Amino acid sequence: MRDGDERQVRVDRVAVPGMAGHGTTNRQGTIGYGTNGQGTNGHDTSGQDTNLRGVRGGPGADGHDTNLRGVRRGSGADGSGADGPGTGNPDAAGPDAGGPDAAEPGADRSDASVSGTDRSARGGFGADAIRAIADGARLTLSPRLLAEVAANREQVRAALTDPNRPVYGVTTGMGAFAGRRLDPDEQASHQLRLLTARAVGEPPWLPVADVRALLAIVLRTALRPETGASAELCRFLADRLNDGFHPAVPREGIGCAGEIIPLCHAGQALAGIGTVLAERDPAAPGGDPAAAAGLADPSGDRVEVPAAEALAARGVEPYRPGPKEGVILLEGIPVATMHGIRRGAEAATATERLLVAAAATIDALGAPRAGYDPRLAAGDPVLADRYARLRALTDGGTVRAGVLHAPVSFRVVPQVLAHLSRTVADLAGAVDRALGWVTDSPAFLAGEFVSTAGYHACELGLRLDAVTAALTHAAESSVQRMARLLDERYSGLPPQLAAVPGPQAGLVTVHKRAVGELQALRRLAAPATLGSLDTSAGQEDLQAFAPAAGEQLRAALDRVESITAAELLTAYQAWTVRGAAIAPALVPLRAAIGELVPPVYQDRPLGVDLRRLRTALRSGALDVASA
Repeated sequence: MRDGDERQVRVDRVAVPGMAGHGTTNRQGTIGYGTNGQGTNGHDTSGQDTNLRGVRGGPGADGHDTNLRGVRRGSGADGSGADGPGTGNPDAAGPDAGGPDAAEPGADRSDASVSGTDRSARGGFGADAIRAIADGARLTLSPRLLAEVAANREQVRAALTDPNRPVYGVTTGMGAFAGRRLDPDEQASHQLRLLTARAVGEPPWLPVADVRALLAIVLRTALRPETGASAELCRFLADRLNDGFHPAVPREGIGCAGEIIPLCHAGQALAGIGTVLAERDPAAPGGDPAAAAGLADPSGDRVEVPAAEALAARGVEPYRPGPKEGVILLEGIPVATMHGIRRGAEAATATERLLVAAAATIDALGAPRAGYDPRLAAGDPVLADRYARLRALTDGGTVRAGVLHAPVSFRVVPQVLAHLSRTVADLAGAVDRALGWVTDSPAFLAGEFVSTAGYHACELGLRLDAVTAALTHAAESSVQRMARLLDERYSGLPPQLAAVPGPQAGLVTVHKRAVGELQALRRLAAPATLGSLDTSAGQEDLQAFAPAAGEQLRAALDRVESITAAELLTAYQAWTVRGAAIAPALVPLRAAIGELVPPVYQDRPLGVDLRRLRTALRSGALDVASA
């Protein structure tokens, strides 16, 4: 492993802009358990004190050396810096592990840093760190912060002993039973019952990377003082991330206020109930024939295993949640936040690939380039960038003589993709805000338990819906450009790009495939966040449906990928048939496509061509345009 190839992540505390913490408050009000806003070296004037480290970690899922140092806890499945398997008394802080990750007096303690070739981060345990964990980064938690979390836990436990203060979900029932007090025996088993009684989901399950991001967000929330989680719960979560314990969490059928259904599946698995996802054996009969053929395999690579068996195989006892910890595990918005982080990143990638595919069809049509001028953006930097990128990608290619301007779907590409880029950026901003919200309910604030509505992720859901709508509009323009390339009136090329029009069909059915994908995509553009109904006997009478919006965006991205592959195949065929010079910046793209699929000189099944192009898009093999 070369040093330049390492990915390293270090997080020192949970930074929450705009909120006061239990310790001294930094310039942004970071919750920091007794750390100040400058860090001990005082180098960062923003209050985040971010500093790149050179701490080497273990191998992540992508083969990079990775390590999440921090939120600075001393546990790990490999035993380094660990104080045991993460079982036993859920309110015990455990010994201070020390070692290379323990913060020494006067040491520089950063909120978050990521070094390596592919990541950067600012702020404590933010979206970049969560993405790294999703991709397989290992997690280490600081003994110092562990002790601070444990001290906060003692304050919460003391407050829970007041018999005159009902605490929702701890000394009372939940939902419509909020007014029903629980006796001590009922309270003792209530936190585990909360997790099992609400786990009503079934497949399809979230992919493993999504589950890892979800658990990282659950851990991030548990580390915050308003939750009152024990250090042991936080350690147990970190250990399970490190040893690849991935609960089976449902993707669909989430009709609750908040996210209790998927979160109960995640939480109950920690207690040895339900199932987890284990790796499928590729060598088994029928293991992965599509991958062997270089094709995308949508069937997944995981099988279900009982959670109790998975824990036993790790030598770990099931976790038994202490007072309030069942509530902590089922409250909040980690599913919506996970979708915002992961689907948002995927949408940003899709946006870039849509731009390159549009440039390819602009060049293949021989469309005039004069209209792709940044001066037309009139002070809009995002729009100016789209104009400039398209101009750079298409400069030097063939322009058809006598054509004043191309059809609308070619000319409006900058506007369409500028809006899509802004919508994706808006989602990223909403994620950053969501990571700062208090989402536990009840939250422990200034010695009091306060009921909150932080579980209502309407902003994330609506912004996920907005990205789906913007992607759909971009896909509509893509399908229209394909149709114009197939039409000799606009392209000056043989009808349907057929080598011998009439006896041969050319690419007409590729366009029909794209139309079918677009029709499905339009249905997905209907907002998932609308349609609330009464649940819990009317107590819970409004839902955000943000997880459903995330799933619709996931499905939309799959459709957009198919449409992008179809547009690239159509452009490649048009380049081949025209035989004229293409834009220099697009030459590497044409070569990369040509290595995967041959030109269509005779009719043949083109589904496999599209599938190979989709696989190449997913892997980044077609991200070769040079502008």
